[in-house]
Amino acid sequence: MLPHESDCSKFYKCSHGVPVELRCPTDLYFNPQQNYCDWPKNVNCTNKNARRIKSRSVMFTGREVSNGKFCPLENPEEDILYPHESNCSLFYKCFSGKLVAHTCPPNLYYNPDKKYCDWPANVNCSTEQHNVTNNTGDCPLENPAQDILYPHESKCNVFYKCSNGQKVPIECLPGLYFNPKTNSCDWPENVNCVNHTSVN
Repeated sequence: MLPHESDCSKFYKCSHGVPVELRCPTDLYFNPQQNYCDWPKNVNCTNKNARRIKSRSVMFTGREVSNGKFCPLENPEEDILYPHESNCSLFYKCFSGKLVAHTCPPNLYYNPDKKYCDWPANVNCSTEQHNVTNNTGDCPLENPAQDILYPHESKCNVFYKCSNGQKVPIECLPGLYFNPKTNSCDWPENVNCVNHTSVN
């Protein structure tokens, strides 16, 4: 993760070689030494630009990528974000006409009203949506620096993400399969998933 060049409350997380801009919860700054959002007193940041909200009408062409989710074919100036259907700590960001799944920093949930990762108390999202499975020994007890993802045993459109030693099942958007080579949901033609069944 990298700090934002002009806003202490923002940072970048790389996703498949692409830096994705993320925002800390209210009143927190990104701490590049610890790689998480922290209290301002613990962060040496001189670019203390408060969150500036740009209000602008944007016209673009795009397509519906899922029920009610619309992504422009070209990347707009402002981020287009959607909450994940079943996991409070995940969200989607439009990138070149496709939805790309992203994970909030540890112990934070995606806040669709504010469009950034926030404290769970500030987010209307039930932890029951996580549907955690039993640990099969594939996940480390402590969360590693990088996400550990596994394909589902029988469903092409489902994968597991390790969270505190447990495997959390995550379903790709309709029409997409999990691609273990890129660790992301992808078009079926890009995924070698022959012996599995897809459930949409």
